[in-house]
Amino acid sequence: MYPVMLQIEGQRCLVVGGGGVALRKVEGLLADRARITIVAPAPIVALQGKADRGELELWRRPFAATDVEVF
Repeated sequence: MYPVMLQIEGQRCLVVGGGGVALRKVEGLLADRARITIVAPAPIVALQGKADRGELELWRRPFAATDVEVF
């Protein structure tokens, strides 16, 4: 089971990956005003654009297990 209700406004959220699935997740998180960081070596243009506009933070590199320690 996956569905869960969380109050994430203002909370830091980590999204791993930079493709279409990540974009769908990011759009939902942005709608709920989460503070998003994406870890992806080659994000799609739409995600890069959101980073360029300051909507999220983008780490252009592969995921490392230690990334979750920041959150």
